[in-house]
Amino acid sequence: MSAPDTPPPWFRDAMHLPRSEITALYDHEMPREPGWREGPNLERQSDYAWALEHFGHASELMDPGIIRVVRIFTEHKIETCQSCQGGEGHAYTRPSVDLTYQPWEALGVASHYGIPVTRISHIWNVDPDSDEPRDSPIWRIEFRPDRLSRLRDRWYDEEEADRQEYAAWLAAHEEHPDA
Repeated sequence: MSAPDTPPPWFRDAMHLPRSEITALYDHEMPREPGWREGPNLERQSDYAWALEHFGHASELMDPGIIRVVRIFTEHKIETCQSCQGGEGHAYTRPSVDLTYQPWEALGVASHYGIPVTRISHIWNVDPDSDEPRDSPIWRIEFRPDRLSRLRDRWYDEEEADRQEYAAWLAAHEEHPDA
């Protein structure tokens, strides 16, 4: 048994990049198959692996800085329809997740995980041909970028510590060929 690989070095840095640079990473540097798992619980996959499993290759376009929030909402049966980590070159200025319904459940889940919600909006899209509202409004939840960034850093630091602890445990318990 060998120690798990570490996440790609660019993954955490991508959480602070403009959209054009993230696209370049996806196009040129991102591994197409996840090769690592987090911590001692091998059933818990990396955020990237989770996005690939749940959204297929569409996750190649999912911003790394919002995957964990979408993952948490999805694991709590909150249906998301789009997301953005926010910032320069992104669709939204702030990290955001759009929902088809359940905004108050999402607020409760975010609060439970310490995810810093700053705004919940009900958005009606307008049909450009008729200037009439479309039938299906969406709910947008926006997050405070600086606090979400610190929270993400804490999540990934804790998981890195878990990986290192697990790797040390594996090294101490590997079967020796002489045994």
